[in-house]
Amino acid sequence: MNRCLTRLGLVAALFALPLAADAAADPATEATAALGEVNALALHCGAYDQVRRIKSAVIASAPKTRVAGLVFEQATERAWGELTAANAPCPVPSDVAARVDVAVAALARAAGPGDRSAAPAEPAEDDLVGITPRYLLINQQGEAVTAGDFLGRYQIIYFGYTRCPDVCPTGLAALVGALKQLGPAADRFQPIFISVDPQRDTPAVLREYLGFFHPGLVGLTGPEQMVQRAAEAFRVRYEKVPDPDGDPDNYAMDHTATLFIVGPDGRYITGLAHGLSPAQIAATLATLP
Repeated sequence: MNRCLTRLGLVAALFALPLAADAAADPATEATAALGEVNALALHCGAYDQVRRIKSAVIASAPKTRVAGLVFEQATERAWGELTAANAPCPVPSDVAARVDVAVAALARAAGPGDRSAAPAEPAEDDLVGITPRYLLINQQGEAVTAGDFLGRYQIIYFGYTRCPDVCPTGLAALVGALKQLGPAADRFQPIFISVDPQRDTPAVLREYLGFFHPGLVGLTGPEQMVQRAAEAFRVRYEKVPDPDGDPDNYAMDHTATLFIVGPDGRYITGLAHGLSPAQIAATLATLP
């Protein structure tokens, strides 16, 4: 399979963690990257049974290092971004499965026998506070978006869903009210709404919903695994709550309701608890340099 390179030029800046030359040349790490590219194809084509196989293979055979984990994540997100941007057609399911077979076998051969549980590298500064702001999702216009697309501005990120009866509308209204209070200074901030309900929150649904709040709000959704990865990066928890009457389409979503602030350099700054007034949020934002 040919290596897929993303059109998103800012991804490199977002993942600006240098790899040692010996790690980049390591056959097992290279095989892990190749498997990440196949993972992107499986995600793009909705082959989630193959995604689960790939995850199992990574756990079993990939080098147990932070570098290898980043290599797999970067390869997946870069290739998935390229496939999405090109609206690439999907091969038949048997072809996807065959490509997974080849990539999984290649990783197993490259890993070889022996212990690959090397100690992880020292954590980056973002890891020390538990949040590393990374995501690759689809906006309400159907375009692939990463956190790197907003470098140079503060991001204010809220996880929720459009059918949320009270918490999400309240949180978004408070955020929008704060931006209005800031006046022209609000241009320094990019408000972002990431849906934890990708099953129902399509780009079109997000476009209509967010239009009621603020014209500058960016809404993001995508395949379940990519939404889950974004949530994990921000340590956000969410869970589907079935409808008590058994309607499969009328479920609710319990979720973290924090406002996350990311700096112009892409690093996490702080979180603001749900329930703050627009004035309180605006006062905090006004203190940022």
